[in-house]
Amino acid sequence: MRDRPIAPVTRGILYMIMASALISANDAGIKYLINNGGFHSLEVVFFRNLFGVLAFAPFYWRIELSSLRTERFGFHLFKNVLQTSSIAAYFWALGLIPLADAAALGFMSPIFASIGAIVFMGERSRMMRWVCICIGFVGMIILLGPGLTGEINFGVLLVLAATIVGAVVRLMTKSMIRTDSASTIVIYLSVTVTVLTFIPSLFVWVWPSLGQWLLFIAIGASGSACHWLMTEALKHGDVTAIEPMNYTRLVWAAFFGIVFFGQVPGLATWAGGAIIITGAVLLLRIETREKRQVSALK
Repeated sequence: MRDRPIAPVTRGILYMIMASALISANDAGIKYLINNGGFHSLEVVFFRNLFGVLAFAPFYWRIELSSLRTERFGFHLFKNVLQTSSIAAYFWALGLIPLADAAALGFMSPIFASIGAIVFMGERSRMMRWVCICIGFVGMIILLGPGLTGEINFGVLLVLAATIVGAVVRLMTKSMIRTDSASTIVIYLSVTVTVLTFIPSLFVWVWPSLGQWLLFIAIGASGSACHWLMTEALKHGDVTAIEPMNYTRLVWAAFFGIVFFGQVPGLATWAGGAIIITGAVLLLRIETREKRQVSALK
């Protein structure tokens, strides 16, 4: 009896779960390098991006130079400066708070992006969208209350800042994809992040040991693999079926936090994270349904 082939949507779900696991493992490696290796977050961002670019080099080589032309170079630069700041702040925060807490707070990004889309981009503000946004904020308040040692420390503020800026970048990317290709956006981002973090890294430079070099290479390569897996995942099924699997990151982050750092998430982290995820998933379904309705009318 022949084995039955894996259904496309099942394959997409598996890809997204694998990507979520890799992202959490990536975060654990970053936390280790900052806490145990003594590296500044800027240097970690530089090396992670550098080795990520090298891992993607064969892909870049196949792209024609003509496809890199853009009439929005200034917009690219501004977005990439913001994204570099967001990444650096998030990496810094990973060294200060538990992985599960950072992951749970990071799930607020689509909530913040939805607020920005309504306020600044004039998207429709249906009641259910605001209900989902409120659900997300309730989850965040629960997480920030008895969780995180009962105080909003600097690490928490860094994650929130990174998440808010990340939401802004998300909206800017949404605008850019209308005029520029995805490969153009990715290449400009990779080059900008590498350049922007190299010079300030020199002021906090620490030479890695052989083991740390290998870890940096693994983090850079796995970061690129995450992007590939997520892209492939969304090709194999409906976004409302695939994207929610990204929220398994909370489970993976808790696992790596317990195994490598002895950080056991509290009830507030699980409860707050679950509520934030609920709001984000409902919001995803509403926005996807609205897009389909708009497409059907065209």
